[in-house]
Amino acid sequence: MCPGLHEPGAHLSVGGTIGRRCITRHSPELRLLAYAVAARLAKVGNHRGVHAGADIDRLGVPRSRSRGLNVSAHIIDGRAVAAKLLHNIGRKTAQFTEVHGRRPCLAAVLVGDDPASQTYVRMKRNRCAEVGMESRYIELPSETTTAELVAEINALSADPTVDGILLQHPVPGHIDERAAFEAIAPWKDVDGVTMHSFAAMAFGENGFHSCTPGGILRLLDAYNVPLAGKNVVVVGRSPILGKPVGMLLLARDATVTYCHSRSRNLAGHVRNADIVVAAVGRPALIRGEWIKQGAVVMDAGYNPGNVGDVDYSGAAERARLITPVPGGVGPMTIAVLLEQTLSAAEATVSR
Repeated sequence: MCPGLHEPGAHLSVGGTIGRRCITRHSPELRLLAYAVAARLAKVGNHRGVHAGADIDRLGVPRSRSRGLNVSAHIIDGRAVAAKLLHNIGRKTAQFTEVHGRRPCLAAVLVGDDPASQTYVRMKRNRCAEVGMESRYIELPSETTTAELVAEINALSADPTVDGILLQHPVPGHIDERAAFEAIAPWKDVDGVTMHSFAAMAFGENGFHSCTPGGILRLLDAYNVPLAGKNVVVVGRSPILGKPVGMLLLARDATVTYCHSRSRNLAGHVRNADIVVAAVGRPALIRGEWIKQGAVVMDAGYNPGNVGDVDYSGAAERARLITPVPGGVGPMTIAVLLEQTLSAAEATVSR
């Protein structure tokens, strides 16, 4: 398995055939292969190298590219970090299955026939298969009532063969989504959407993280971004993204400012931010010239046309690190979901 960008002991030789130009020219998959081979050579030959997270320029982590622009930001490669996490999940899932005679099980509930939601559920089921987990799929018609959905989720909460429950968001407008979320047993809330999970994040207690916020924190850690004392602006206040990511950052001693549709002088807030988390669901709302020189930009937005909430080209001219859309935050959401499903299964058998 390829070493993580922050993993102790992962050393690289930056010369020869596995050098900066070789790594930056190719896809994330080939860059991972390059990292793995270089790390192996360093280990076998006892070479003196550089720490894999210590010097981004020397390691050849790719800079963001935009034709005709003076672009300075380095890309935060969510696919690479997620691949490492999924590899570890697959290994631990195999061990769990061997010891306990069953696979961890994630039940996904989809209400209606929204194409985007169907795609997301299919991606999650495919990742389950890749890591060796069982995936149970419950598809309900669009006319399902709140009471019927709550009954279905209650049944899954009571089913001892189900470790985690995912209710695909959003549900049809006539359904009380919050009531449906709250029907998920806290110990099976692997998507981190219940009030119980939010309280655990806010108070620093044991519990599951909302998956996208949890993925954002893991990316920041993978790229050795310090959080203590940093000014973080979270643009967006949804109960499963904006609010919980702020709580997780606050727990790491960041100074967190929430901005939203009623905030005055959004540009001014963003300009003062060391780290910007965009989670508002409006394409290119955050303009590139608002980004402070050397800031870190985490774009959790995904809008039609593969567009995030940040003006990517403009922001990449000023940021030090930036997540692309797609390929940044998104892959980590599913990886954290499966990591927490495995944790739920392990907690079940230990009770």
